[in-house]
Amino acid sequence: MTRMSHRAQRRAARVARIGLDRAACAQPRPAGSDGTRVALCGIVRALSFAVALGLMPGCLIPQQVQIDPPGNTPPSILDLSARPAGYRPIGSHIDLGDLEGPDGGLPTAITLEALVRDPDIDETLEYQVWVNYPATPLSVTRVQDFVDADADDDPTVRRFRYELPITAVSATACSRVELFITGGFSARGDLRDPVVPGDLGTATWWVVADETVPVSSCPEAP
Repeated sequence: MTRMSHRAQRRAARVARIGLDRAACAQPRPAGSDGTRVALCGIVRALSFAVALGLMPGCLIPQQVQIDPPGNTPPSILDLSARPAGYRPIGSHIDLGDLEGPDGGLPTAITLEALVRDPDIDETLEYQVWVNYPATPLSVTRVQDFVDADADDDPTVRRFRYELPITAVSATACSRVELFITGGFSARGDLRDPVVPGDLGTATWWVVADETVPVSSCPEAP
């Protein structure tokens, strides 16, 4: 079956409309039927116009719909839901005098653990650990390819674990330890700034090496 041309379609529509019009409006008029005939004529003419429209060729004009990509959600750092023995919550003050290593002396490192919640499950995260920033800027630890870990089978949650060397905090009476996590750190300006403004999760711990120093003297975050 061949497709009718636009010209042929218009001709067929006109013929159909005229045929319906004549069929309804050209009949002999019985006495007293003028009002009914006029009403019927109007209805049929409307129907014939609709038929003609149905036969007319039509086209759809495609419209481009712009869908904005979802915004990036910054990571958030949370305490573990199930806390093992010796767990150090975010914001806590860690007293080196309370720590004991396998040989009875100080351990070589302090374990810091947290959960990182990030709905952008395909995003690779990076983290930095700072001690007493900006006094000791060389204490930064920058690790790429933050690896996912088992976190209660929730794909938006990753488990963070870091071994803070005792030597990084034992020489200062009270040290501020900061954890920064983001999708990427800036290579220009402040190394702590994320590439995407606001895309940053932070957590802080304090480590007290000298028991004679009050906790209130610990440095606060800048």
